[in-house]
Amino acid sequence: SMLLTALLFAAEILREKRKKCAAVFLALLFAATGIFVLVQSVHYGKLTFVQANGGFNFYLGNSADADGTCRLRPGLEWRKVHLAAGKESAKRGISTDRFFLEKSLNYIVRNPGKALYGFCRKAVMFFHYRELISGADPSGLVYRTKTVSCGKIFTLPIMVLSLAGIFLTCRKREKVPVDFAVVLIGVMAVNILTVTSGRYRIPAYPSLYLFAAYAVMYIPIKVTAMISVICAVPALVSDYGKNLDQE
Repeated sequence: SMLLTALLFAAEILREKRKKCAAVFLALLFAATGIFVLVQSVHYGKLTFVQANGGFNFYLGNSADADGTCRLRPGLEWRKVHLAAGKESAKRGISTDRFFLEKSLNYIVRNPGKALYGFCRKAVMFFHYRELISGADPSGLVYRTKTVSCGKIFTLPIMVLSLAGIFLTCRKREKVPVDFAVVLIGVMAVNILTVTSGRYRIPAYPSLYLFAAYAVMYIPIKVTAMISVICAVPALVSDYGKNLDQE
């Protein structure tokens, strides 16, 4: 997510014909990232990037069992999948990342229709309140707080207003801060390619709030309130929170 967003920033700076600024930005980015990679590599005694196991995240969002969520929580099933992948990759002499990526790419090539549907589903779920919590979040956050319940009331209206704001700013050719648009596009792209969950889309929230504010600015206050009520009422009566408490 960080790398994709950073490259989009650099492309925007280059589009504005500020080559020196783009060069400095990329140099600082790779310097900061390089220090972390160097420390990690020394610690583990081999080349280690910022995030390991990225292939599994891609597989989690692009496989026959993928449902657009962070469906496999750390636990028995998670360990079972990784143990099988470890054995197979060791047998073939490849990394587990490559093993998961190959499985995902084979699935996409053999099932282009299902893969396309999966991408569209994740794009929609990016705006859904149910993904406020991810499967890997601490159980205390899920079971002993009202985060999901509050999300039913507040998240969905904000997401809908954000979409309306994006549409209105494009229609009226409003000049919005490019930085916010770039972050939103970058984070959305990563979620659509891998999996959708709250902790992955958090960097996009400031952008979503900005576009929601544009919607409130353009849409009459009564209509804005009506949108919020229409979104919040179905969310309140849904049984998602009850099902989550029973798990």
